[in-house]
Amino acid sequence: MKKLILLLLAITFIASINTSCIKTKTIYQDNETFVELKVNDSTRVCFRLLDESTAEVVSPAWFHYGMKYAGQIDIPESFEYKGNTYRVVAIGKQAFSWAEEPLKVNIPYGVERIEEEAFCWTKRLKSLEIPNSVTEIGRRAFASSSIKNIKLSNTLNELPVEMFTNSQLTYVEIPESVSIISTSAFEGCYHLVEVELPSQLTELQNNAFKDCGELRSINIPNSLILLGSNAFSNCENLRDFHFPDNTQVIKPGVLKGCSSIKEIVIPNTVLGIEDHAFDNTGIESCVIPESVMYLGHGVFNECQQLKTVTVQCTEPPFGPNDHYVYVLFENCDALEAIFVPAESVELYRNEENWRQYRSLIFPIP
Repeated sequence: MKKLILLLLAITFIASINTSCIKTKTIYQDNETFVELKVNDSTRVCFRLLDESTAEVVSPAWFHYGMKYAGQIDIPESFEYKGNTYRVVAIGKQAFSWAEEPLKVNIPYGVERIEEEAFCWTKRLKSLEIPNSVTEIGRRAFASSSIKNIKLSNTLNELPVEMFTNSQLTYVEIPESVSIISTSAFEGCYHLVEVELPSQLTELQNNAFKDCGELRSINIPNSLILLGSNAFSNCENLRDFHFPDNTQVIKPGVLKGCSSIKEIVIPNTVLGIEDHAFDNTGIESCVIPESVMYLGHGVFNECQQLKTVTVQCTEPPFGPNDHYVYVLFENCDALEAIFVPAESVELYRNEENWRQYRSLIFPIP
């Protein structure tokens, strides 16, 4: 009996040893090695070996056709395989994409990259925390995902193209380390209500927050050098907005369709306002500073609550030299007056692009 008890204790001790990960399957393809490991009682995680000491998480479909991750996935910091220790440094391309079941993923410190489309189209992943070891995220990493809340690492310099496009995101705080928000990073995030932009942001590229219908307010830092075309177009609930003090060009469609915006202040550093910049906003009046030399097509089209526009320029701003009919105030049915410097009234009334509004042109009171 004593020997039996000792044998059982020995077996229990061996079973309790933490081996970190236990190999369950290996495949080789195109000179690459893929390893499926059991990391706890119920979870298997699949890896691609990148070199003799690092690995990345990959989709389980490499081992089981059509299979997707589900449940709680605890990614290890490292694992042992054939006598080598492999650090997990990346979440690979499409590793968790198309996961349809409830999913919770714990990403360990040490992961440096989240690659292209890693979490896109996940159906039931609600939140995610990205460790501060992550310095790079690939395009469309969370596009069309179910993620509502996310904590981004404070080591990121750039949010990639289409990072959250059409996702279910409701809130995100963008780290101070970020200086660039790339094209369409948040486009179509209709449920996004609030965003904190970093104080040293320099680029907010084209379509960055386009079609974010529930976005109510946004803090635009004065550090911003580039505010791209259609950056906030169709954000119909956006109420508060201001341009950086040093803005020189207001890009096409930047606030187009922002029907809840009642006031737009154009900085006196602005030289040009491009096509449809304020199309279909809710503004009632606007002052165009004397610095403005250029006004594109349809800058104020569909501004149905617009009553007065004050143009402080002594010379009428010129328009685009193309084959399109130049219209600035199409369907602005409430427009009552365009105020210009007194000495320039006749100049505006007779200038080709402004002649159609001659009955509305008056001297600045």
